[in-house]
Amino acid sequence: MLPQRLRRLLVRAGFVILAIALVYLSLRRTSLAEIGAAFRQADYWWCIPLVFVTLGSHLVRAWRWQALLEMLPSAKQRPGLAPAFSSVMIG
Repeated sequence: MLPQRLRRLLVRAGFVILAIALVYLSLRRTSLAEIGAAFRQADYWWCIPLVFVTLGSHLVRAWRWQALLEMLPSAKQRPGLAPAFSSVMIG
C-alpha cells in the first residue's frame, strides 16, 4: 500500500498529465495565428451584458437553494442570501 502523501502526489500528477493531453488534443490542428486574429477581431462589448446575465442567473440559483434548504427537516432557519450566493459562485 502506498503512503498517503505519495498517493496524493500521483493523483495530482495524473491530473496534470491528463490536462496537458487534453489541451494538446484540442489544439493540435489549430493555427495559433488564426486564434490570435480571432481574438483581435472579437467584439468584447458583449462581455458587459454577459456579466449581468450570469450574475442574475446565479442570484436566482441562490434563491432556489435558499428555498430548498429551508425545506429540510433539520433546517432551523433559512440561510442568508450572501452565503447562498457565495456558495453558488464558488460552485
